[in-house]
Amino acid sequence: MIYTDSKLGIPQLVHTLRNSEPVVMPTETVYGLAAKIDDLESLKKIFIYKKRPFFDPLIVHIFDRLQLSQLSHFESPIINDLVTKFWPGPLTLVLPKRSSVSDLVTSGLDSVGVRMPSHPLALELLKTVNVPLAAPSANLFGQTSPTTAQHVENDFPNLQILDGGPCDIGIESTVLKVQPIQNDNVSLSILRKGVITQSAIIEALIGSTTPYVWATEIDKKHSPGHMKHHYMPKTPIVFFDQPVEIDSYISSIQDDFKKIPDTIEDVTLIKPQGNIERIEKLQFNADPLIACRELYGKLKQASETGAQILVFEKQNYMMGQVWEAFLERIMKASSLNYSSRP
Repeated sequence: MIYTDSKLGIPQLVHTLRNSEPVVMPTETVYGLAAKIDDLESLKKIFIYKKRPFFDPLIVHIFDRLQLSQLSHFESPIINDLVTKFWPGPLTLVLPKRSSVSDLVTSGLDSVGVRMPSHPLALELLKTVNVPLAAPSANLFGQTSPTTAQHVENDFPNLQILDGGPCDIGIESTVLKVQPIQNDNVSLSILRKGVITQSAIIEALIGSTTPYVWATEIDKKHSPGHMKHHYMPKTPIVFFDQPVEIDSYISSIQDDFKKIPDTIEDVTLIKPQGNIERIEKLQFNADPLIACRELYGKLKQASETGAQILVFEKQNYMMGQVWEAFLERIMKASSLNYSSRP
């Protein structure tokens, strides 16, 4: 059920959360399937409903900076610098966790991902329930993330959904791991790219009193969505790293689909049925921020055209850190990737 009136919807969602049932809330990134972090029954339902493996950690959402101390014991001026600059907003901080945070939230890891969303309805819901909410994207595991309430209802018609309109950002948050190292220094590593870029983080930390280094080895298992394939629509995507004459590739594409496995890391790879005759080309705005906002909606829309495959061709202008976040997602959403460059 979709609630378009927040005055009716928020009290109803809070009631449902307090009765151990997940609900769907809007954020500026994507819609999230939310459960209270102190409710193990409801947390388990997130994994069951999404068909999500328990090795994929959840991001915890808060409405007040003071709640951060309930989740992590790690304190550093650099955290304050990052929070002051980027919260509320699409930055998740992965920090050493308190023992009170359930292993269901963190997939048994010793860290927890936390962010403060900027969507006003998400903040109002969080404030009203007054317990941090674990909220992965409200879609079936491995499939395309939802950026409208209708996207969610198509997958989960029986859940209560708070309609906050189309998501402003349109892709998931940047995930930044902040780890203490020797002599009060800090190690930083981006586990998942997003619209908050490494350059923006470096600029925000100019003048920081805490020395930091960028980690050279990154273990992405601390981040959600770290698998090789993710965000996949119902129609298979074929990714090319430059514009191509697609007709000359059809035979190879047909053969290569026969060679790839059916599943990788619990994600089912999407394959075309029969000989490939119907092709839909994916096209996005030349502004990377707009392209990110368009991404998941266009993938869902293109999957309804009757095409057997969707073709994406990377354009020469798709350079820079926001484009990297966009391209990382569409590559993971693809069943086949072709690189013609060295």
